[in-house]
Amino acid sequence: MTGWLLLSLWAAAAPPPTAVLRTPLPGALLRRIQDQTVDSGWILRPTPSQPGLLQDDLTLAEGLEAQAVVTVTGDPDGALLVTLTDARAGRRYAREVPALGSAVVTEEAAAVLIRDSLVALAETGALDWDVQDSLPPLAVELSAFGGVGGDGLTVHPRIGAAVAVGRSGWRLRLGAELGLPRRVALEGVELDLAQHLLRLQGGLRFELTPGLALEGGLSVGGAVVRRVTRATTGGLQAAGPSTRGAGLAGAYLRLELALGPVGLWLAGGADAVLGATTLELGGADGAIETLARAWPVQPWASAGVSTAF
Repeated sequence: MTGWLLLSLWAAAAPPPTAVLRTPLPGALLRRIQDQTVDSGWILRPTPSQPGLLQDDLTLAEGLEAQAVVTVTGDPDGALLVTLTDARAGRRYAREVPALGSAVVTEEAAAVLIRDSLVALAETGALDWDVQDSLPPLAVELSAFGGVGGDGLTVHPRIGAAVAVGRSGWRLRLGAELGLPRRVALEGVELDLAQHLLRLQGGLRFELTPGLALEGGLSVGGAVVRRVTRATTGGLQAAGPSTRGAGLAGAYLRLELALGPVGLWLAGGADAVLGATTLELGGADGAIETLARAWPVQPWASAGVSTAF
């Protein structure tokens, strides 16, 4: 009982949704819409703006913190076209109000239609109107790939997998890469280095031709470098295995060719490394000698296959 009471109080305290009404409007239509929607449960916000596409409506709604955008345009024959964009669902509905003999009657019918549609949208989250436009569904993409990265010490081969979400114009991707050990020979010591990565990428995607897309963006992540000493000379004593981490921030480009449900892609980029690897040698007298330092900016390249669903 208490839970229902709290839920009711929360619902009563929640602010009513806002609908942007594009103006100017023909005749006395603005006043008629305001009169009809006064008890609809919505805040109507007339805003001077030109009719546009779905993305224009979504941008307008976001800027005004609104949940819907209503546009009314007139035809030469006296009919009115009402479009209502549900900003929360990224969907745009359309319905025509035919000319009903006089402008007064047609405008009143359009105002009633707008009121009823806003009420229905608040109650059910959808309308039984024609869907004029909608955002493409959110795609989920899985990738498997191999790649290499250079750090000035050696070339690191890696295999990895990634999952991405996005729509036609953008991607957000999280990938993990397992480094394969590489033997590095330095003065007096041989060791194996393996570099493992976790990288988050966010980029914009452009269709160059049907089936061929270019993506570019920024990335952040982390690297873990595993060092194992394999051999020493000159009486040096090998240190035990060690693992060190570093931060990554970089940029990338990715070219992808779609072949039915499968995509083939090539990617490359560079990362600025915070805490790049330094290989040091400790002498018997406690002195530390630096044998090699990894590059502070490290390039990489990879190729793989992907599938989206």
